[in-house]
Amino acid sequence: MKKDSKAYLITYTLLITIISGSLLAMASKGLESYKDANKKLELQKSIVNTFMELPKSKEKIVEVYNKRVKNYVVNAQGEVIKGMKASKVKVGEEYSAKRETPRRRNLPVYEIYGEDGKGEVLYYVFPLYGFGLWDVIWGYIALDAKDLNTIKGVVLAQKGETPGLGARISDQEIHDRYTGKKIYDDKGQLQRVVMQRGEHQGKSIQHYKGQEHKVDGMSGATITGNGVNAMFKEYLKLYDGFIQKKNKK
Repeated sequence: MKKDSKAYLITYTLLITIISGSLLAMASKGLESYKDANKKLELQKSIVNTFMELPKSKEKIVEVYNKRVKNYVVNAQGEVIKGMKASKVKVGEEYSAKRETPRRRNLPVYEIYGEDGKGEVLYYVFPLYGFGLWDVIWGYIALDAKDLNTIKGVVLAQKGETPGLGARISDQEIHDRYTGKKIYDDKGQLQRVVMQRGEHQGKSIQHYKGQEHKVDGMSGATITGNGVNAMFKEYLKLYDGFIQKKNKK
């Protein structure tokens, strides 16, 4: 086949197109795998950080997660959905697809065990999801398994909140305000925990000490704070069925 012939040019063009397409497909698949691995690690980091200081190395985080965390999925009645893993539930997609029917969502549950991964459950971790001022916000809350009422820790995150204002929900200093708070009152009624308006700089934890259902707010970030409160309210209400079932055992 002559190089300057029409047939050669067509064949050459087709080969280049096929090779380029194959390389792009391989690159896209590799990038997708990389993104999936990052998402998995972020989930593991968030869950681990609800009940302990986050290890410095990625390997240690994965080790702690694999040894100490077990998961499953429940419905709003607190019944376990067989054959479904919590790690496979896309909480954001569930939230968006079932905005009008939240009690139909699949609800991930993460059980946290001791350092050897054995014995009794120490904490239960539930995911949270909602909207802030500009974009989605999400998080995880760990409850002490002894009463399923006392907060061991929370992790909150955001995608597009204002830096220095609403974006502060990602800061550990904000997370620490929730530790030790209660989601039920003395009568067993769900109260959640409400981020207040205004902020007492440097005295946030001390100011609301003894007030089990309140945490300090964030200056200039009222709407983001309202989003956090709505997220807590909606998801704790959904997990109430599971909590009540556990407390009856």
